[in-house]
Amino acid sequence: MKAVFYILILIGMFLTACNNSEGTSTGNPLVNIRSGTYSALSAMTVSEARFCFRRVRFKQAGELTNSDPTVDEDNIDFFIGEKILSTVGDNFGNVRVPPGNYVRIEFDLDNSCGNGYSVYLINGISSFTSNQHISIKFTGNITINSDLSLELALQNLINELNTVTTNSEIKTKLESISGSF
Repeated sequence: MKAVFYILILIGMFLTACNNSEGTSTGNPLVNIRSGTYSALSAMTVSEARFCFRRVRFKQAGELTNSDPTVDEDNIDFFIGEKILSTVGDNFGNVRVPPGNYVRIEFDLDNSCGNGYSVYLINGISSFTSNQHISIKFTGNITINSDLSLELALQNLINELNTVTTNSEIKTKLESISGSF
């Protein structure tokens, strides 16, 4: 009876170890996602920006995003939680991505980090927050067929955050532009 008990414990430990939120399936390439550096453009600049990440989507040419991005077939859970954007860049984490050529990467931000907001921002005007679901996009061209590191250029997003004057503008401004990779 003890042997069966220990075997069940080992099976449970194995299944727990295999269940991670790094992407779609075992065997797919591991992509390390990093943010690149960005610069301040004026005295009215972002001094702090915090994003609450929930999921990521890698999109191929011509591929659309579901009108409700929370149920998009390409969703990969990306529970890295709150990240403070840094002018010197940062490591966001790893995801497993099916091999292919991708031209757009989308991140969903939401208020699931326990702080009540999806975006927190301090710029030269004031501090602002949004608790709305926000999708940010990055465009470029990358072929993924083995493990690699991917750097996201945030400058366009930071430039838009510099111009925020009300809480309600955060979603509109971030969703109106894209970064690059």
